[in-house]
Amino acid sequence: MTLRTALACALIALPGALAAETYPWEGAWVVEPAECDGDRTVYTPEEFVTAMHSCNVTAITALPGLSAWRLDIQCGEGTPVFDASRILMLTDRAGPMWEWYGPGKGAPLQVQRCADYS
Repeated sequence: MTLRTALACALIALPGALAAETYPWEGAWVVEPAECDGDRTVYTPEEFVTAMHSCNVTAITALPGLSAWRLDIQCGEGTPVFDASRILMLTDRAGPMWEWYGPGKGAPLQVQRCADYS
């Protein structure tokens, strides 16, 4: 293979290699399905947005052996800014998700996916 051919192959493969990973927890979530028309929590690999907070996702860590992820987030604009984490656990892509704020922060919260999120 010539250098020119190798470079062409690398350039063709590049967009796929740079594509962001998608996660099964991406989307809009609510405690009750009727809430999908109102305040909902939206998770993307870049941000976590609720009616009260807009947060940047600073790290995503898959938890080995589970369908679960730890999201480290930084919330707030200006002062005060605070750091937090969320554990997101799924039983399957179509089912509910459990959102846990961490040790000492109460029991996990079960949430439902909003079907209209795109």
